[in-house]
Amino acid sequence: EGLLGAYQQVLKYCLHETEELTKCHKDDDGNIKLGKNAMYKTADIGNALHLLGASLGVYGFFDEEMDYYKQALRLKKLAVNGDIEKSISASDTLHSMGFSLDNAGKSEEALECYDQALNIRYACLGEDDLRIAETQHNKGALLCEEDRAEEAMECLEEALHIREIHYGEQHESCADTMQWMGNLLRKHGDPSDALDYFKFALSIKQTRLGSDDIDVANTLFNTAVLLDDMEKYHLSLVAYKEALRIRKLVLGEKNQEVADTLFCMGNVATVIENQQEAHQFFKESIGIREDLLHED
Repeated sequence: EGLLGAYQQVLKYCLHETEELTKCHKDDDGNIKLGKNAMYKTADIGNALHLLGASLGVYGFFDEEMDYYKQALRLKKLAVNGDIEKSISASDTLHSMGFSLDNAGKSEEALECYDQALNIRYACLGEDDLRIAETQHNKGALLCEEDRAEEAMECLEEALHIREIHYGEQHESCADTMQWMGNLLRKHGDPSDALDYFKFALSIKQTRLGSDDIDVANTLFNTAVLLDDMEKYHLSLVAYKEALRIRKLVLGEKNQEVADTLFCMGNVATVIENQQEAHQFFKESIGIREDLLHED
């Protein structure tokens, strides 16, 4: 409550400053037309409100975060006298709104924000800017979760193309996009092609991030799930075990992701008829889940 109260005071001050700036910039019809100096100041206030919204999102205040983003977007539009297609800064706010709406499960609203951000970014930045890749990646991942496979792949391919232009293919951002392409192909394409993407993503992440990074564990886990689908159980168990090692190292023994990994390992051990190992995996997984429930 104290944090929100402080933020509200800042918001009140910012809006007061904006009102003062715009008072003397109205034409005979009451429309606001800002001069250059007032445009710069209004844009600065919009940027400040954007940052405040982003920090509120970190603390989990979703509704307040979105309110600040909307105020920021309004001021950024005002700062270009309504011609929002010229405001790269407005595209940054729309992108952030899309990301937060996606995390809140508001997929259609998120896609609308991503599309608006992309329209501005293509108009202002051309075809190959990294900010376009960032939005296309996020949009593609969301469409993947929505099972809109063809649209998702188009977005992810565009994101990967731009990132490879700027970074080369051996970059962790390229690996992130490849992993999503693998996820998509696992559900809607050829599992062998999906496995190729996972392997390439894993190789990049191990090289760039080190073998003990949590992102490496996540790619190993996804690879193991795919190998399960392909009935390559001994290989999937190897991948699960390495993912488990990293997750325990980074997240600790008592963690939901550790419990999930152990449960999957129990399933695999059951299929390959290693009942003793399966029992041990399930027992450890259940023990962790019980401990976590008691902590709650």
